Amino acid sequence: MSVKTSGPILDGTAPEVTAEFLEESVEALAERGRRLVQENTAVFRHPTGHYRSAIVTEARPGGYAITDGGLVYGPWLAGTTRRNASTGFPGYDHWEEAARELDSDMVRIVTPQLRNYRRKLGGRR
Repeated sequence: MSVKTSGPILDGTAPEVTAEFLEESVEALAERGRRLVQENTAVFRHPTGHYRSAIVTEARPGGYAITDGGLVYGPWLAGTTRRNASTGFPGYDHWEEAARELDSDMVRIVTPQLRNYRRKLGGRR
């Protein structure tokens, strides 16, 4: 039997490597979430492309946010305003659908980063 007495866990660099993994994973998730919201706008009855192009990821303290850039009609498209009741337009579920898809795909999305950082931490595959 042999024991390896070197590597990131013993030399103190493991927290840095772990932080890099988390940042890369969160960024990958945010980017995939943005694309999902954009893809889900395909069901819009009269898509103009402007709303889709306004959907972006924004780096924020502690992570990322996916937004429509604050477009005034964004909440109406999502069906979250009082105006929806007065116009009879229920809105679309593009945000909720993207969140469900992202949640179910999370492990698959971060697996490439996990493999890369597992090697950096001295593990296999």
